[in-house]
Amino acid sequence: HPLLGDGVVTRDIYGSHFEECSYYRSDPIQVKACPGNYYVYKFTRPPLSIPAPTYCAVRFTTPSVDPCYNYNSLDEPWRATNNPYDSNYRRCDNFQGWYRLLYNGQSVQMPESCVNQYMCGTYIPMWLNGSHPQLEDGVVTRQVCGSAWTGCCNFKSFPIQVKACPGNYYVYEFVRPIFCGAYCA
Repeated sequence: HPLLGDGVVTRDIYGSHFEECSYYRSDPIQVKACPGNYYVYKFTRPPLSIPAPTYCAVRFTTPSVDPCYNYNSLDEPWRATNNPYDSNYRRCDNFQGWYRLLYNGQSVQMPESCVNQYMCGTYIPMWLNGSHPQLEDGVVTRQVCGSAWTGCCNFKSFPIQVKACPGNYYVYEFVRPIFCGAYCA
């Protein structure tokens, strides 16, 4: 969910079917945090292919910390897009949370276009399949691709959240990949 200062943001919607949590994917909706500790939603009608769709509700607490000021740093030169894979090191990201990417102490960002397999110091390099947000966009959802074999997007990770921050940097809510890969910088 967005923070008060994020304005209106767009979020992906998923539906469950039996034991599969993300069995269906519906059209995105818009969400806004409001003063007084509540949210408003601009719902869309789910596709007819989803049987008996219903939006769910749950109790919540408002996030009290802006990820622009509460993140972990990743300052590992091997994540660079021009750094080849070294078979002596098995580099697989196995973490999740909000991160800021740095290269020798300087802010960098994830690449927005295909990175060849065996780059970023890993077997399957992961790159952002979409553009970075603007400050006014708040937190946005983006797809992450992993390059392998003959394609740029042979592997798709779970979507991540991205936010543009004052001071000209981005923070990413990374998720643990379902394959051995690493986020590129």
